[in-house]
Amino acid sequence: SKDHPSMLIVGVPGEPDGDYFLENVESEIDGISRCWHSVTSSPLQTLVGENAASESIRRILPQHPWIHITCHGLQDPNAPFNSFFRLNGDDRLSLKDIAQSDLPRAELAFLSACDTAKGDRVSNEVIHLAAAMQFCGFHSVVGTMWPMADTDGPMVAEDFYRYMLCPPDGEAVSFRNSAAALHFA
Repeated sequence: SKDHPSMLIVGVPGEPDGDYFLENVESEIDGISRCWHSVTSSPLQTLVGENAASESIRRILPQHPWIHITCHGLQDPNAPFNSFFRLNGDDRLSLKDIAQSDLPRAELAFLSACDTAKGDRVSNEVIHLAAAMQFCGFHSVVGTMWPMADTDGPMVAEDFYRYMLCPPDGEAVSFRNSAAALHFA
């Protein structure tokens, strides 16, 4: 639809028997999808689990103005460009991968992962995953400055997108509503 942008959702719960399993990733994706499809026919593409490989994400990302990533995020304060989103096995989507991407349609990135906006307190305060998304051209980025509970992601994300897709007072759908949507959530 011309009023709603397309979105890419990337979700990596990890292995059910692994140390890093996030049991609510699929619930988060389902909630966003229900909200999305109840309001718009704009494209919603998902890369989940094994399909969420860094190569696929980098190839598809330029096609979508909005992206939602739900997985583990890890900061490396000693080498900030090595900070990454944990994908499958040893696969990672690093800050460097994101910074080297050409994203001409970028508008909104929602990073539902721990510490995505947490920078080094001393020298690299602005070098983190959320900042990389902004450097790549995303105008609005939602991130966290602390670890988040896996149970919080689905609730916050669904409320956030409900507001984004149906803003009050007849406002136009826009990435510019992200701060108000996050406050609402």
